[in-house]
Amino acid sequence: MAKYEVYIFEFMNITKALADENRVRILMALNRREELCVCQLIDMLKLAPSTVSKHLFILRNARLVNGRKEARWMYYRLNTDGVSSIVPSALEWVIRSVDEDPSIHQDDERLSEILSEPAEKVNPLVVEVMKEEGLGLSEKKPQSVFELIKAGKLYDHVITVCYDSESRCPIFPGITKRWHWPFSDSAKAEGSQEEKVAKVREIRNQIKDWLLKPGEGTFSFKALIEK
Repeated sequence: MAKYEVYIFEFMNITKALADENRVRILMALNRREELCVCQLIDMLKLAPSTVSKHLFILRNARLVNGRKEARWMYYRLNTDGVSSIVPSALEWVIRSVDEDPSIHQDDERLSEILSEPAEKVNPLVVEVMKEEGLGLSEKKPQSVFELIKAGKLYDHVITVCYDSESRCPIFPGITKRWHWPFSDSAKAEGSQEEKVAKVREIRNQIKDWLLKPGEGTFSFKALIEK
């Protein structure tokens, strides 16, 4: 194949890859974060895992990104090594063109949430009210959702309780069923110590009732809990 034909073929692959908003968002996310797990990109885009994988296949075919596998997950970064000059030029043009787009900034904020570390310990108010139920949480430590995902943990059911917005809750690839119930955030309880404890106790009771006394036509977790 003549050299100019190679350039045209590569050029067409790149233009095809850039002709989609979500693929541009992926490139911008990788530009700002250097390397990301596909599970984090799935959460950022809020798309089905198969859809995100297809986007990444197209970007990789255009040699705009490369990836490596660690355990069961793929990790991607911008491809700037060992490629023709057309790839870095294309990436530079994309970054320069859309860096100030509001959606890119929203993605960056979402990634900051996704990559944030969990609290060092369980909320003391939660420890106190759960102790009333015979559950000791003082020695427990909150876990990162993405550390669980990267470790290959799979779940039949996932319950998300994000109060502000369901869209801010993480996605668990491969789960059988996801349930969302927006309980109030115990960390935002206000007032005196007694008032805070009462509020967190109220949240605990709401969660308990939802699990053990499901509404008609909804899934019953009671059988799972009592196993």
